[in-house]
Amino acid sequence: MGFQALATIKIMDYETPDFQPRIFTGIRPIIRYEGMIGGSCALDLGDEKEAFPGETVEVGIDFLNPENHKPHMYVGLNFGLYAGNRKLAEGIINVLD
Repeated sequence: MGFQALATIKIMDYETPDFQPRIFTGIRPIIRYEGMIGGSCALDLGDEKEAFPGETVEVGIDFLNPENHKPHMYVGLNFGLYAGNRKLAEGIINVLD
């Protein structure tokens, strides 16, 4: 099986109406953190269908290239989730598997 993490994320809440991020199971954002300028992942919100600006939710993260992430990951790591250059959410790693 691949490399996975459980994390708590907060969806960004922007003042501008032209960009209001939402997160849902299956979305594949870019994850950025210290040591990784960008890599693909897939999110699983479990029982939640989707999350909206300002909400904080628990998510499962599946890394699409786990060999690139495993050496840099640790519990407590802060990260951002992006769509292009726009930040969708920020979070912290709670569990690694």
